[in-house]
Amino acid sequence: MFFGKDELILVAHVLKTHGLTGSLSLTIHEDFSNSIIKETKPVFLFKEGILVPFFTESVKDSGNNLIVKLKHIDNLKKATNFIGCEVYVLTETVFDNIEDEVSFEFDGFSVFDKHYGFIGNVKNFDMIPGNPIFETEFKGKTIIIPFAEDIITKIDEEKREIHITVPKGLIEIYLNS
Repeated sequence: MFFGKDELILVAHVLKTHGLTGSLSLTIHEDFSNSIIKETKPVFLFKEGILVPFFTESVKDSGNNLIVKLKHIDNLKKATNFIGCEVYVLTETVFDNIEDEVSFEFDGFSVFDKHYGFIGNVKNFDMIPGNPIFETEFKGKTIIIPFAEDIITKIDEEKREIHITVPKGLIEIYLNS
């Protein structure tokens, strides 16, 4: 299967080689965490105008950089050819990664609506592209709330609270069903 740049997203650059076995040291762009590169997903190195796919053998977080061993790059000479290359992953990998991070980050947070007050704890998070949502349980009903700037008024990480103002009628839809 062939992938174009529109199906991929730039997440890193190859900074230098690491060791003698062909490992590469990657600088991850600030918009992403070091967990963006996974052993189970391919990466694409942009070399001489071509996206070259590689499967990862190992990924190690080394603080500011990520040490990645790619299949078929098995010595220092081969690895040196990729210094400076852009590193891409499939767009779906980014959404999977964001969903994992966000759902973990807000799991169990208390949710307070301006009108209803406490409406439960975050029990599920679904990163639907373009429309992420989270679920709470309120009065025995599952309430689905868009995770959007115009609804979320405050997130207090210290208190583990999310404050929202939902459009009139949204919560009632679930309570009356």
